[in-house]
Amino acid sequence: MIKSNLKVKLAENNIRISKIANDTGISRTTLTGLTEGHTKGIQFDTLDKICRYLKIEPADLFVYSPIDINPEIQSLDLTNVEPYLDSDREWNIGSADISTTLFLNVETDNKKFSVECTGVGKIDDDLIRITLTTDDNLEEIQDLDRIYKELPRELQVHLENVIGDLYEDYLKKYEHETDVYIATIPLFNPVSVKLNIIPF
Repeated sequence: MIKSNLKVKLAENNIRISKIANDTGISRTTLTGLTEGHTKGIQFDTLDKICRYLKIEPADLFVYSPIDINPEIQSLDLTNVEPYLDSDREWNIGSADISTTLFLNVETDNKKFSVECTGVGKIDDDLIRITLTTDDNLEEIQDLDRIYKELPRELQVHLENVIGDLYEDYLKKYEHETDVYIATIPLFNPVSVKLNIIPF
C-alpha cells in the first residue's frame, strides 16, 4: 500500500491547497486528489514541483507498506427503510438499517488470502455508519490483525477511508424499490466505517 502524505505536509507547514496551487501552477484538482488519496498516480514534474516547494524529499511525500489490502463489497441490503419526499418531489431514504458482506483481499510478499467480514450499520440524517466484524478462518484473521496493526497509522486510516468511499460509491447507485416509491440515497456526509477484525 502506498499513500500520499501531502495533506500532512501541508498541515505541518500551514499551507492551504489554494496557496500551493497558485505558487506552483499545479491544478487544485491534482492537489486535492493527492491530499484526499483519490489519485492513481503522480507525474514526475508535479512531484518535483511539490518537493522543491515544500523543501522535502520524494520519500517524505509518501507512506508505504509492502502489503496490499483491497476491499470488495459482496452484498448490501437495507431494511426498516423510512423514505421521505425531497423538495423535487423525489423519494429518498431518510433512515435504514444496513447489512453487508465485505471481503478484504490481502497480498503480502509470500501470502495471498481473503477475510470475509460482515457489516451492520445505519443510515440516519444522510450519515452512514457501518461496523465490520468477522468470524472467518482464525489463522487468516490473526494474520490480518497482525498486518493491520503493523501498518503505519496513516495507512490504517487510509484503508478505512477507502472502505468508506467504496460504500459511498456503492450506495450512490443503490435504489430501494417498494410498491409506493423508488428511493435513492443522496449522501451529504461521508461514510463512517469502524474496522474490527478480531472475532468476538
